[in-house]
Amino acid sequence: MKYTSLLLIFWIRIASCGGQSMQPGDGAANSGNKPAAPNTQIITFPNAVVYAASTHYDFTKENDKQVNVRVLALPEEATVTMPGDLLENGGLHGPSGVNSAMVRKSFLLIKNDKGEVTEVKAVE
Repeated sequence: MKYTSLLLIFWIRIASCGGQSMQPGDGAANSGNKPAAPNTQIITFPNAVVYAASTHYDFTKENDKQVNVRVLALPEEATVTMPGDLLENGGLHGPSGVNSAMVRKSFLLIKNDKGEVTEVKAVE
């Protein structure tokens, strides 16, 4: 019975890996243009919505999944550092809007150890 349980656990681990290596590491260092650090990822900027108290930035990962980043309007309460050129000033015509020159550009999303977004940087 003991050996059967161990064998079952072994096969479940193999099946859950989907044929991928069970070696430690994120594999990003050998996968082309993906960043090597485990708390970073390449994202694309498609849209943002500006509210009075915060701005909601929408990004897309390489696998087309959405990443939403909320930045508070008051600088002393903001916990995420964003590039200043993602939005263009609305001036007298209303709130700020998306800078069309930045749409579909690539950015680097940086997270802390808790998985919270701390910074978004432009990819050169």
